[in-house]
Amino acid sequence: MEFRFSWPGLNHSEPACSMEIIADCTHRLLKPALHRAACETGQVPVSQTAMSLHNSRARYISFASYFTCGFIICVLIAGCKTPSCSEQNFARGFDPKRVAELAHDSYKVAWAAQYWARYDLRFGVFHPTALDREAVYYLNHISRKVHWIANDVEKNPATPRCSSKASYDIVAFDAKMLRARYRPDSFRPKTGAQIEQLLQMTDEISSYYELKSP
Repeated sequence: MEFRFSWPGLNHSEPACSMEIIADCTHRLLKPALHRAACETGQVPVSQTAMSLHNSRARYISFASYFTCGFIICVLIAGCKTPSCSEQNFARGFDPKRVAELAHDSYKVAWAAQYWARYDLRFGVFHPTALDREAVYYLNHISRKVHWIANDVEKNPATPRCSSKASYDIVAFDAKMLRARYRPDSFRPKTGAQIEQLLQMTDEISSYYELKSP
């Protein structure tokens, strides 16, 4: 956009002044005055205030992130120190072959159970509840993690129980959560039988990791 001004002493034969040039000239002329006014009144222009606020928030978020990460690392270092594993602490002898077999079979049963449980909740005649969905959630977790026990047992023949204890603890927690949320009436009998079979197999695995009474 271009403008032509009728002003005394202005040479009308010169090229018209574009809007961009006018804006630039106005900014250059008014900037010192705005700065002096801000200094005299003790106020800061809005753009500078917003920038300062943004910078201060960015510094705060950065500090909070570093502090949070450091805190989590300290908690993990301090809280993850567990007593050394010893065969003398367990209540019964360990059968690596049987435990690995149970873990592999549990994977197959858990995978089928979570598949059909999802099917039942989607196409079943009953309206699924939050507990039913959580039961399927923990079924899925078991199907993805229970084979870790077999892998740890088979890869560590010298210390099969201690090497697989951490994997077992994860699966045992998921099985506990599943047992607390599982309702037989929410699934077809075939699916319920698979879930019951899975819980029985995880119970047998748990018997090999049971600790002696203090």
